[in-house]
Amino acid sequence: MRHRIHGKQLCRDSEHRTAMLRNLAAGLFEHGQIETTLPKA
Repeated sequence: MRHRIHGKQLCRDSEHRTAMLRNLAAGLFEHGQIETTLPKA
């Protein structure tokens, strides 16, 4: 059971998840849109 599991893990470890979100935010600010691969969408 998934009791007390908070937030989305995105199937990645914490360092990869943090880097991915940072890169997505940077891409959004630089280009005004987000490009991602189909498996990550």
